[in-house]
Amino acid sequence: MLEKFNPIKQRYQLLAFVASWVICYNVLVTVLNINFESGLYPPESDSLSIPIFTNLFLGFFIFLICSLSTLIPKTKNLGIFSILGFTLASLLTLSGIPEWLSSNHFLIAIAHLIPLLVCLYMFLSSIKLRAVRNDNVSE
Repeated sequence: MLEKFNPIKQRYQLLAFVASWVICYNVLVTVLNINFESGLYPPESDSLSIPIFTNLFLGFFIFLICSLSTLIPKTKNLGIFSILGFTLASLLTLSGIPEWLSSNHFLIAIAHLIPLLVCLYMFLSSIKLRAVRNDNVSE
């Protein structure tokens, strides 16, 4: 299935994740500010910082999971933890999409697709690297 898949180096994958989450965060802040300025939210509501900081901390947490999953050696016994880490990161990123599927917030949900695609790429890359290592070990 992944015979022709050639993953890029993992440090570039982490850089791609950081760039994708920065894009997602900027879209979130921009959309929330535009909605606030247009009067979509009541003026006395000062809770705009809650989703902004929640998204920021979620990005840091997922980056930590991806970094640790990258550092795990791709051996037969430990490689599964790397795959599980990228699975968890993908699921956490996916969890951010449904919460923004409401009117005037669709751009935020679409922006969450970018880090999700990067996490899925890192997941497939981890599977490919682990499969290559296991083939070499078994021969």
